[in-house]
Amino acid sequence: MYAPTQSDLIACAAIALLLVGGGWGLAVADRRDRRRRAMAWHVYFHRGGLVRTLMAGWKRTPRLTDRREDR
Repeated sequence: MYAPTQSDLIACAAIALLLVGGGWGLAVADRRDRRRRAMAWHVYFHRGGLVRTLMAGWKRTPRLTDRREDR
């Protein structure tokens, strides 16, 4: 029967540590991305981003009493 050596155990521990650290890193990145998207949604809908976006597309139609020079 095969008995694992000390270097085999160190390699298994390193692989396990790499997997746990990678999973933790992905969880942190996902949480950061969710916070960023939530803040962008909040700014867009609650702090006037939507209104600014909609109003930027409106062109004011000149009125008959508008005396600006458009040249």
